[in-house]
Amino acid sequence: MTDIAQRFYQTHRKDPKEGYYSHAIIWSPHVQVVRNDAGDWLPPVEIEMLTSCAVNAGVARRKIHDGDESKIEVTMRERMARILYLFEQKGVDNLVLGSFGTGVFRNNVEVVARIWHELLVGDNARFRRSFRRVVFAILGHPTYLTFKETFKGVTGPVSSPL
Repeated sequence: MTDIAQRFYQTHRKDPKEGYYSHAIIWSPHVQVVRNDAGDWLPPVEIEMLTSCAVNAGVARRKIHDGDESKIEVTMRERMARILYLFEQKGVDNLVLGSFGTGVFRNNVEVVARIWHELLVGDNARFRRSFRRVVFAILGHPTYLTFKETFKGVTGPVSSPL
C-alpha cells in the first residue's frame, strides 16, 4: 500500500471525528479486474475506483442525545456528492454505486437511497446529466427492495438495483 493510502487509513482508524471521519477520497485509476462475480478468470478489464468512508452512523448515534440525526444526513449528502463530483471531474461516465454505509456503519437505507436519488435523478439533481450509466450493486434483499422502490419509474441512465 502506498504511503498516501496508509495515511488515509491511519487517520480514519484514529477516528477523531466520532464516526464522521473525513471527506478524504483515494482515487485509484487503472485498476485491473481479472475475475467475475463467480470467481472465473477474465481478460483484464481496466476500471477507475475510489475509496471514501461513509459516516459510521452506529458510532455517531452514541453522541446524539435528542434523536436528531440531521448531522449524519448532511455529512452523508456532502460525502456522496463529492464522490459523484470526483467521478464527473475524472470523466468517468459509467458508475457502479452501492448502498454506501448501510452495512456495518448502520446508515439508514432509506436515507442513503433517497440521497443518491436526489443527487442523480431528482428534480434539481446536480448530477442528472453527468453520467452515461449508473447501476446500483446492492447486497441484501431488504436493502435491494428499498433501492428498487426509491428508483421506481426512473428511466434513462440510472438503472434499478442489480
